[in-house]
Amino acid sequence: MADNSPLLVKQLTAEDFNPARFVQDVTQQCVGGLELRQHRQLIQQIAESTSSELKKNVYRNYQQFIHTAKEIQYLEGEMYQLSHQLTEQRSLLSSLCDAPPATAALQAPPPAGQPEPAPAAREPAPDDLEERRRQLLQLMDRVEGAAHIREVPSRYQVYESDLVELDQDSHSAIQRVHGYLFNDALMMAAWLPDRRGRVRYKFEAMFALDSVAVVNMRDVGSLKYAFKLLMFPDTRVFQCASQQIKDEWLDIVDRTKRNKMEAERRQQSARQKRSGAPAAPAAAAAPDPAEPDPSLEKPSDAASPDEPVLIPEWLLEAPEDLDVFLAQREFEAALALLGRAREQLAPLTGADARLAPLRAQLTGRRQQLTQAVMAELRVEAGRSLQGGPRATRRALLLLIRLGHAGQACRLFLERRSALLRHELKQVKISMMTQLFVHRLAAVVFGSLAETTREFLRAFAAHPNCSSALVVWARQELGNFMSTFNKQVFTAKVALATLAECVSSIRSQAERLREAGLDVRQELDAALLRPVERAVADARHKQLEAVRLRAAEDRWRPSSLHNAAGVQRFAAEMKGLGLLGAEALVDESCRVPLTANTLQFCRSFLALVGELARLSEGDLTPAVEEALAAVLLAQLQHGQQALRHDKYRHERATITANGRFLLDELLRAAELCYQQVTGRACPPMASLRTERSKFPDN
Repeated sequence: MADNSPLLVKQLTAEDFNPARFVQDVTQQCVGGLELRQHRQLIQQIAESTSSELKKNVYRNYQQFIHTAKEIQYLEGEMYQLSHQLTEQRSLLSSLCDAPPATAALQAPPPAGQPEPAPAAREPAPDDLEERRRQLLQLMDRVEGAAHIREVPSRYQVYESDLVELDQDSHSAIQRVHGYLFNDALMMAAWLPDRRGRVRYKFEAMFALDSVAVVNMRDVGSLKYAFKLLMFPDTRVFQCASQQIKDEWLDIVDRTKRNKMEAERRQQSARQKRSGAPAAPAAAAAPDPAEPDPSLEKPSDAASPDEPVLIPEWLLEAPEDLDVFLAQREFEAALALLGRAREQLAPLTGADARLAPLRAQLTGRRQQLTQAVMAELRVEAGRSLQGGPRATRRALLLLIRLGHAGQACRLFLERRSALLRHELKQVKISMMTQLFVHRLAAVVFGSLAETTREFLRAFAAHPNCSSALVVWARQELGNFMSTFNKQVFTAKVALATLAECVSSIRSQAERLREAGLDVRQELDAALLRPVERAVADARHKQLEAVRLRAAEDRWRPSSLHNAAGVQRFAAEMKGLGLLGAEALVDESCRVPLTANTLQFCRSFLALVGELARLSEGDLTPAVEEALAAVLLAQLQHGQQALRHDKYRHERATITANGRFLLDELLRAAELCYQQVTGRACPPMASLRTERSKFPDN
């Protein structure tokens, strides 16, 4: 069967491959279920190898995929710009072809006292305008949240109809909407299916007529009577109820945009004519000599309120240039152009009709730039979070320069939280608690340190944002401590492992303080209760061990057997820091210390080293009292034996053990504690007063 694999691959990849016929042929050729299973395994191997090859091709061409995606995005922006320019040029050419010649009227001024000829373009009749404005009142009663549409006094309704919004890719229905076309804007209102009464729609969006383009879509399959609405950087698809309504939308939108451009051009021409006309008509009566001449009182260099403003050509083209920069994701260039345009527009206060629309367009482009930059920081499903804070530094600084430091702070910290959660998912819970906690702490505190450095660098001029960093750090530290407590403070974890884990996260917190964020107080507060319970549990276990060993202690000196045993004993005591133990060995290789005393020395010094690593801040009293209580319990065991008549023959051995505990063990324990913590342990030092209960004689 394996020899037929190339032939089978060729058969499966043929252009005329028919799955049904293939299955029928295989069932006829194979005999029994064994051959069918072998054939199935072979096909599955081919599928797995094909999938592996596809993955390798994807990894091999990953950079090309990214480059292609950028090129597609760039071409999409270019196509939108081209479509927008073609639409504007078509509107301009149509207006030039429809307008009557006005050369003669411009060559010769009208006779004195005769009014100027009316413009060629027809304005709506007063009754018609009043009716359309009355429609706005009715619209406000039907659409929730549309009260602001009457803020523009000259606005009136041109057309409206029901539409269905479609998905741009799958062309499936998203929602039912109602479109309203005004003489200067286009509004979309979403249908409210569960409403009763006059209000049936809810305001969704309004677009300036200059910034939208309506593009026809061909009928393909089930997609009929649809058109695209282009408003950078978004594209929306709407479906009409019939072909007639679709044609009306395309025609009326185009005609309304053309009328708006023609009206603006007429207003500009009228202002230019008024600025060039004489101060008073020739047929006017002579001024009264008793009245002062207004031309004398008025400064000669004062500008008329209707005088046209000289606007640079680059400023008029700034909205289109901003669209190009946004499409090409050149955010720095867009921000620089917005700054130049704002400086240029600031001193312009004339009555030119182009100023208000230009300011509105630049405001809209600034909002689009803000939304695009915010999208770079926003956490979205399917978007890679790799790269760390440096990958978002560009967008962060741009958003701060745009004046949205608060939103930049919030988005930056949300992104850092998502990245931290993603990194924590990569940390596997291993059988070794110490290794797992070390990796977990490295990820969390490393992220906190990196975030702090980037935050302080980006928001150095905004100290009021620092509180957000502190709140965020407390929240992330709380999440980490919740996981830490579940893994460390359990009955299965030894005290040595617990001490190592606590010491590890404290050292990480110390490195974080060097980065500019001090969380040691929060960390100590989170560790206080669990560590206190762990210290109390260790104290209880050690006291119980002292009690059990005391019940079995017969106060017999320990025998080292031979010289080798003496050497091993001396090496062990030297390693524990009990230097005076070697001098107690006699010629018969015996030492007056009992097995109980030696075992206690080992366990107590280990306990001192472990609890000393936990002793910090409010935990210090609990740790020091626990150590003193354990040593005192062992000393009391010797004192009780001295008072007991049963051990009157072993009093010399008991006294030697008691003196060894107070002279050698206490000294080694204090030295060990001081080396770890850097300070003395007063409760243990106070036990030296027990020395009088073990006299030398």
